[in-house]
Amino acid sequence: MPLKAFQQFHPNRSANEARKVLELGEPDYNKLRLREVLDWIKAHRRRFVRLSVYRFIAWWMPTESGTLQFEEYTGKDRRLERSIIYLMTLLSVAGLAILFRSDFKSAVLCVSCLAIFPLIYYFVQFQDRYRDPIMWLTFLLGALPISTFVRRVCLQPGAVSSDNASST
Repeated sequence: MPLKAFQQFHPNRSANEARKVLELGEPDYNKLRLREVLDWIKAHRRRFVRLSVYRFIAWWMPTESGTLQFEEYTGKDRRLERSIIYLMTLLSVAGLAILFRSDFKSAVLCVSCLAIFPLIYYFVQFQDRYRDPIMWLTFLLGALPISTFVRRVCLQPGAVSSDNASST
């Protein structure tokens, strides 16, 4: 569901919802909304699971506009940006494997950040900008396989140019 559809229920966007907050108070309003959402989840379990899977995918592979429309993965705008994010996200999996072998404690710390931070966004309203606080970690881990490859292939002792080898 697009973000605009959810905004009609937010007290900052809906006079009716703002009145409810004023009448009930914020804690009771939040309890009411929680009961409503839990009732909705119970009544629409399959839809809830499908939306959660959808948000999981959108979190790790953001769409063109940052909304939850699968058609937008094939969009024309922001293609380079999305392609780089997709590539670095995939490379970050290999980066984690490399990090686990070289520094287990750091790898566990990275995995915990990548596993815990996005949890709420799999179940509630999502926009691709919510990933920004940990995007650096994706790129850092994605750089590990690249730097490992460069170190092994380009900086091998046998990779010295023949001009330098003949002058010695």
